[in-house]
Amino acid sequence: MHDDIRIKKLTNGYSLYFRDPEIVKANETRDLSSKANKPYRNPEREMAFKDVKELTTFLSANLEKLCAAEDYETSFSKAVMESEDDD
Repeated sequence: MHDDIRIKKLTNGYSLYFRDPEIVKANETRDLSSKANKPYRNPEREMAFKDVKELTTFLSANLEKLCAAEDYETSFSKAVMESEDDD
C-alpha cells in the first residue's frame, strides 16, 4: 500500500501528489470475472496550491483521509470538492 504524499515547490505555488484512496479501494474490489467489470483507474492524483497557507489548510483537514485507505469512504472526494468550491 502506497499511502505517501509528495509536495513539490513550483515557481508559482506547490503541487501535492498522492494516491486517491477511493480509487485504490475501487480498483481492489473489481470483479475480474464479470463482463461488466469496471476498468482499472490510475489512483495517482495531483493538486495545485497557490501558497503555503492554502496547502497546509488542505493538509490539516485531509491528511488522515489521504493516509488511511481502510477507513476511507467518500469523505476525501467531498473534501476535494469543498476545496474547489472555496476558490
